Amino acid sequence: MKIYNLSLLSLLIVLFSYSTVSVAQEFDPVKLEKSLSKASFKDKYETASRLMAENLYVYAAKIWVDIIDNNKGNADVNYKAGLCYLNIGNERAKALPYLKEAEKGISKNYDPYSFLEKNAPIETYYYLAKAYHVNEKIKEAADTYVLYKEKANKKHILQPKADLGIAQVAVAEKMIKDPKNFLISNIGSTINTEYDEYSPVVTLDESAMFFTTRRLRKDSSNAGIFSIQDGKYYEDVYVSYKDLKTGEWMEPEILKNISRASRKQADKNEATISVSGDGQQLFIYKGGVNNGDIYVSQREGDGYGVPVSLGKGEPLADINTDNWETHATISADGRTLYFVSDRPGGLGGRDIYRSVKLPTGQWSKALNLGAPINTPYDEDAPFFHPDGKTLYYSSNGKKSMGGFDIFFSINIEGDKWSEPFNIGYPLNSVNDDIFFTTTADGQRGFFSSAKAGGMGEKDIYTIDLKKKEQAQVSILKGYIDAGKDGQIPDGIVIWVTDLTEDGEPMEYKPNKRNGAYVFNLEPCHKYSVEYTRDENTFYETEMDVPCGSGYQEINKVISLEGVPLDQVDKNSDVANTEDNKGDEIGDKTQGNGTSGTDNSTAENQNNIEVKKVEFQKFYGYNEKGIKSEEQRFKVFVKGVEDIIAKRGFAKVDVEGSASTVPTKTFKSNTLLAKKRSEEAKSVLLSILRAQGVDLSKVKLVSVNSVVQGPKYKWDYKNTAKYGKYQYIKLSAF
Repeated sequence: MKIYNLSLLSLLIVLFSYSTVSVAQEFDPVKLEKSLSKASFKDKYETASRLMAENLYVYAAKIWVDIIDNNKGNADVNYKAGLCYLNIGNERAKALPYLKEAEKGISKNYDPYSFLEKNAPIETYYYLAKAYHVNEKIKEAADTYVLYKEKANKKHILQPKADLGIAQVAVAEKMIKDPKNFLISNIGSTINTEYDEYSPVVTLDESAMFFTTRRLRKDSSNAGIFSIQDGKYYEDVYVSYKDLKTGEWMEPEILKNISRASRKQADKNEATISVSGDGQQLFIYKGGVNNGDIYVSQREGDGYGVPVSLGKGEPLADINTDNWETHATISADGRTLYFVSDRPGGLGGRDIYRSVKLPTGQWSKALNLGAPINTPYDEDAPFFHPDGKTLYYSSNGKKSMGGFDIFFSINIEGDKWSEPFNIGYPLNSVNDDIFFTTTADGQRGFFSSAKAGGMGEKDIYTIDLKKKEQAQVSILKGYIDAGKDGQIPDGIVIWVTDLTEDGEPMEYKPNKRNGAYVFNLEPCHKYSVEYTRDENTFYETEMDVPCGSGYQEINKVISLEGVPLDQVDKNSDVANTEDNKGDEIGDKTQGNGTSGTDNSTAENQNNIEVKKVEFQKFYGYNEKGIKSEEQRFKVFVKGVEDIIAKRGFAKVDVEGSASTVPTKTFKSNTLLAKKRSEEAKSVLLSILRAQGVDLSKVKLVSVNSVVQGPKYKWDYKNTAKYGKYQYIKLSAF
């Protein structure tokens, strides 16, 4: 007896072939939909059932809805439509009306294989409870989970899941009644599309974001190539670089050495996992037939090299196995790796493990983190914060609101971790919330979610965490300004030397695309930083990192040859305004800067020695600006003119600093420090122009915005403690 019409049969032979490659390259959902337009009820029913069996819920749901149009009272097809929607990302909420209709026809004598069946199975109660759950109808969900447990056989396969559901709705009820003060925003259409976007990983300075997407490529090289697991395009790794002058994310691009842009190699899953803080190492996931492994790719020029597996089958390292390794995160110092595996011997399905780097450069044998982090359920997507103690991850256990929730735990000592803390609603929801990372200061985060109202099944979101406490992290970040060239040249290396420990210089290479660089600093240490091109130094500086300073960010923008000051001003968004006294909560501190004419340096250009001149002004709380009539500033300007007269040009450094005392006027201390720098540039430009100086001979080499000083402890009146970190400093040489 013929089961399918001819066109449908040919498509299904391809669809359910045992050859994954042929399926990926031949299955066409559009042709399948057309072939079903004139198919019989039986053909549609059996096709949709087979699609469900292959987890192709998106395509099956369309067929069930089509059938329901003429069979509204059929409990079976309503049940199956609802079940499909529960498995489709941000369309899970659509399951509710179908399952409510299916509830009317539940029967213990249900035949799951007959197209003549019009009743629904007993597990409809469980899936209806789940539908209430994902629609945040908490009481209805709880009652229906209990109803399922009463109606179903005690040995029914879904009984343990119902117990989990009951526990999770109790958590959801509590969390929803006590929402956190989070500001959540969709990152927008530059990144998100109608397809899946998820697993965002961001460098410490937020200059680059890597993410996974299942979109149609711009060149259509993956057109018609669909995963047999769910009928979507395979996972690709994309990157978006931030325009560091505008702060906007740029058009994402595929990473070619990772997600190879060829039709023959478009039928593999490659997904983002994490990135080292400095952006030098990108960790990715590569999926196999029944498992997946963790790989690492090293930055090469403006891209990344071919990924290398992390130690499968090595005598010591056992990171990759024949099981499923899904995710990894590396500590800021590069010495500790936390990763996920479902290997035997764990506490649940997927567990989080730890491996440390040995003196040989190999990774050690893996250690299961154990309780309280790992549970009998799944843990996934760890992110180890650069503070060296906070581990964020997702879990779908009994302390979740539903699906995966984001948790964090603090490393107390050695292998001892604090009780995990659910980060709260509305960051966490009744759907899967996963792949969470934060900025270095811990104030903002990136995550992916299948929240209703998104642009695709999964979207990337940003969140303002509004934390009162800032992480204990110090970073130096910035970018090399290539000027009109747009992209920095080859051969630029930044050497960072820890002078406190008299260590060997550490080598950093800026991102060629936007010139960005970033690295961690240790509190209570002094550093030398040297910027070189082809082994020739074009800028160098020293800096002290205060002890116990909370979060400190030193932002240094370096121009390769020095940008003429008049050109810099044309692009500046800060006008020459009067001092802003602000809404002060602390006493004013006015320091005495000097023109440091006894600090001599020899400039290598033209072999002409000039004396460095400096101007420094200290501020009270929220103050900024320089009044042009200040005598000390006039002395500084005269020093700039003398350098130009002697050598033909002058280079200028600007450093604006803010303390850790919170500012109300400027939204953040980082912005206040930047405002101080910008206004100092503007005032200097104005005076030099009035003096008749050729501004093309005054070249701005660096702009440094710093938030520094001891950690704020609500003692704003202690001006001796904080005042020395509130200043503007200009140097000319």
